[in-house]
Amino acid sequence: MFANQIMMRFQFNSYRLNGATVTSAIVFLTQTVCLAFWNKELISLKWLIGVFLILIGSYLVRRGKDSKEKLL
Repeated sequence: MFANQIMMRFQFNSYRLNGATVTSAIVFLTQTVCLAFWNKELISLKWLIGVFLILIGSYLVRRGKDSKEKLL
């Protein structure tokens, strides 16, 4: 219960500071890595490529949003 409270507090503060795109990527990465260690599963090459694509997509969305705000 306590760990969930800490996680949710971090997540909502991160939404406020970083936006939904970056926060979703961070939450996805941390949850997957923690579960992989917890269940002692190996992370495959497909997973690493997927994470890389998610991070690049998040970066591009964030960058596009920032440049759009500068125009307004």
